[in-house]
Amino acid sequence: MKAKMNLQTGIFTGVETVRLLDKLNVAHVLFDESIQQRLEQVSKEAERVLGLIIEDLEDEQDRLLDYTQEIQLGYERQYREWLQKYIIELDQWKSIELSRLHEKLQKYEIDMKYVFQEKLELLNWEVETAKSRILREEQEKGSKETKSIISNIEEISRQNKMQNMAMEEDTDIHLKLQANTRNKVMEENLINNYPYLDIWS
Repeated sequence: MKAKMNLQTGIFTGVETVRLLDKLNVAHVLFDESIQQRLEQVSKEAERVLGLIIEDLEDEQDRLLDYTQEIQLGYERQYREWLQKYIIELDQWKSIELSRLHEKLQKYEIDMKYVFQEKLELLNWEVETAKSRILREEQEKGSKETKSIISNIEEISRQNKMQNMAMEEDTDIHLKLQANTRNKVMEENLINNYPYLDIWS
């Protein structure tokens, strides 16, 4: 009886063991399936969340791009406005500087004309002075030459006059001699021909 009970107990234990082992196997399978399902759920959720994150990132990128474009457009508008203002200021500056340059050029031109006029007047004065000096020197030279020529002429005239006077004196002497000789001859003739000696005395 006791042996039978032990046998039954052993059989029961074996069956229970098998059942427990089967249950354990089923639990393992269920555990694996649960893990697989949950992992798949996690993966799917992760994919979904990742999709949302990507969408948000793309939306943020789009918003950032729109913001950047808007800022750039604002910069471009401001740049054009400032550039236009700067161009206007540059034009005004250019106009002012050109006006100043024109005034300077006019002043320089006036100064140049004044200096040129002074140089021209100085040149004219030097030319006139040189002409006057040359004329005076030539006049003095001519005067000296004229005086020399006149002096030479006067000397020649004086010499000619002296020669003429000498010739005249010689002629007078010769004439006087001739006259005296003739007178003597006449006197002799008168003395010889006329009795009235007291008339010729």
